[in-house]
Amino acid sequence: MFENVDETPNNVCGVIGNRYVIAGPVDEPVEKPFMYFHLHDDYPKGEKEKPLYAMIGRHAQSYGPIHMSIRVLETVKDRSVHFPEIVLRGKIEKVQLSHFDSDVKYDCLLYFGSEGEQEAELDPEHGGRPFAIIKYDATPVSVLSFLSPERTLPSVLSLMIGLGCVRALAALNRAGFVHRFVTPFNFAITNPLTKTNILEKMIITDFSAVLPWPCKPRIFVPFVGSYRYSSVRAHWGREQGPSDDIISVIYMVAEMLHGKEMLSKTGSAHVDFKSIIELFKKAIDNRDYDNFQIPEWLTYD
Repeated sequence: MFENVDETPNNVCGVIGNRYVIAGPVDEPVEKPFMYFHLHDDYPKGEKEKPLYAMIGRHAQSYGPIHMSIRVLETVKDRSVHFPEIVLRGKIEKVQLSHFDSDVKYDCLLYFGSEGEQEAELDPEHGGRPFAIIKYDATPVSVLSFLSPERTLPSVLSLMIGLGCVRALAALNRAGFVHRFVTPFNFAITNPLTKTNILEKMIITDFSAVLPWPCKPRIFVPFVGSYRYSSVRAHWGREQGPSDDIISVIYMVAEMLHGKEMLSKTGSAHVDFKSIIELFKKAIDNRDYDNFQIPEWLTYD
């Protein structure tokens, strides 16, 4: 019976917009403030080239992460290669779903199922969950060290990843936002894994902590980010800016190079992204970038 089915992300099933079938949850190493699912486009002429993902709020009140993601992706639509493409957004409830480029309405309900039993979600406290469907074809930065036989990355590759992340953050900053949650789990490299794609087509995959920038500093800010990669200012409860995002990238690169974190006291100020990019380029060139080849364990047919 349905009452024996746990209402957890692993048991979510159903079809969104009479078209997008929920295939299963995305295997995430860190918990996100929303539910994240793989989708299958059941339309015969639908999307087959790029994987589809659904971000669904954990409850009806989780407007922040989903709505901010939608705001960012609508702002940067067709402007940059550093962002996923938004396909659909709306609410998980009947006749509340509209296509991104049209006013057509669809039925959309959230279902929980287990061992052949399925029932629509009926709890009034959870109706109207916000959601967004996005698409991109990329490999998460967080898995690269696990693909390596040595569990480490070459120094040139680490610096290239850092440069790719800086360029993606520069695109986000030009659009008028600051990320605040820079970690290897929130960036992905466009497939296939080539030097060009690492340097120029790094994708930001999570916008749950993004805020408009510039903004008026608050006296105290609740901690947002990760204990491992966030700047000292974030831990002090200060307003984060683009410089804090860059500090997190430096922590990421340092971890890939040395296996340990670094500390910095740089303030939350405007960042000269061009000079940061040039510094990364110089460091890469000093390590014989032209002769560097992508490791075989990162290539596939």
